[in-house]
Amino acid sequence: MKTEKLYAKTMATMVQFEKNTSDQLPANSRQFAETLFDSIRKWHKSDVCAVLYTTSELPETVQVVQDRNSTPVLHKTGLREWELLLGGNSTVVLKKNDGHLISKDYTSWVFIPVLAKKKVAAAVIMARAGGRMGSAEEEAGLVLSQFFTTALKRIRKTNKRFRTYGDDIRQQVLLEAQASAGLQSVDFPGLARAVDYGSGTGSDFSIVYRPSADSLIACVGDITAVVHERQKAFVFMNAILDYLSGMPLDALQILMKMNESLVRRRSEWYISAVLARYLPQDHHIEIAGGGNAGALHFSHADMNLREYTFGVAAGVDSDAEFFMSKIPVQTGDIVCLYTDGVYCARKRNGDPFGKSDLADTVRKNYFLGADDLARKILEVLREKEDPSVDGDDRTVQVLKIE
Repeated sequence: MKTEKLYAKTMATMVQFEKNTSDQLPANSRQFAETLFDSIRKWHKSDVCAVLYTTSELPETVQVVQDRNSTPVLHKTGLREWELLLGGNSTVVLKKNDGHLISKDYTSWVFIPVLAKKKVAAAVIMARAGGRMGSAEEEAGLVLSQFFTTALKRIRKTNKRFRTYGDDIRQQVLLEAQASAGLQSVDFPGLARAVDYGSGTGSDFSIVYRPSADSLIACVGDITAVVHERQKAFVFMNAILDYLSGMPLDALQILMKMNESLVRRRSEWYISAVLARYLPQDHHIEIAGGGNAGALHFSHADMNLREYTFGVAAGVDSDAEFFMSKIPVQTGDIVCLYTDGVYCARKRNGDPFGKSDLADTVRKNYFLGADDLARKILEVLREKEDPSVDGDDRTVQVLKIE
C-alpha cells in the first residue's frame, strides 16, 4: 500500500472511531473491541481484521472479534501463546507468518496494541493473505496504537465519571429511604429507637412490625453489599420481613426463612441482623440473630445484664445454624438491639466503645424511659468516640417492658 493512501486510510479509521463513540461510549471490553473492529476493518480491503481482548470472566482466553465471512485469523487463543506480544506493548510487523499464532492462510500481519496503564488492554491484528506488510504499515500501526490508547484512557475516565455520578444518585436515594424508615414510628408501649446515619454508608436498617394489637416484631441489621446493591437489599428486607411477620412463626423461624430467601437469590448480600418477637401476654421475648449485630437484656428484678452474640450472617449459607433465646421478662426489664456501629466505635484512647461500655450505659440509666435511654446510648458514644476516626452507621432499638 502506498504511503499516501495508507495515511489517508489511517486518518479515516480515526475519524470513524470518533464517529462510533460520539453518540455512545463503549461500556466494557467487548463493546470497546467491537467499536475498534468496526472502525478499522476497512483499513485495507485485502486485509482481514481481528481485535483481541480478554475479560475478567475468562482471563486465560483471548477473545476475538472478527468478520464471520473471513477465514479465522487466530490459530491459538490461549493467553500464554500471546504473552510475548501482549507484554511487549509495541507495534510489531510480522513480515513472514510462521503459522504459530495466525492462520497459515495469511502471509503477513501486524500487531497493534491498545494500552491501559502500560499494559495491553486490547490489540488489533491486520492479516494479509497476499503480499507482505512493511515499514509503512508499522508506522501507521504506531499512530493507531497511540490514538486508540489515548481514546481508551478518555473513555474510561468519562465512564468512571458517569458511574460516580450514578452511584452518587443511588447513594442519595438509599440514604433517603434509610432515613425515612428510621423515622417511622410504631405505637407500642415502651418501644423506642435511636439512629445515627451520619457516616453515609447506608447499610443499617431498623424495622418494626406490629402484626396484632398484642404482638411486636423488631429487627435491627447491617447490610453488607456494594453501594448500588444496598438499595435493593434494603427494599428486599422490608418486603420479606413484612411478609414473614404476618405468619405464625417464632423469631428463629423468621430468621431461617429470611436466610433461605437471601441464599436463594444468589446475590452478594449478607445481613447481620438481630430479631426480637415479643408477646406481652406470654411475658417472654424471643431473640434470634446472625452476624455481628447484638442484643442485651437487663433484668430489673436482680439488676443483672446479659449480652447475646450470634454466629454466621444471614445470606451466607443455606445450611447455617441459628439459635433463639426465649427470655422471661417483667415490668422494668430492658431489651436492647443494636448494630456493630455502636460497639465498634473507636474511643479517644484507641479502644473500641465495646459491649461493656454499652452495658454500663444501660445499667447507669435503667431508670430512663425507652426514648431517653436510646438517645442516651448514642449520646454517651459520641462523647467518648474519637472524632477523627470514620464511624459507621449506628442503630439502637430499645424495648422497656411496661
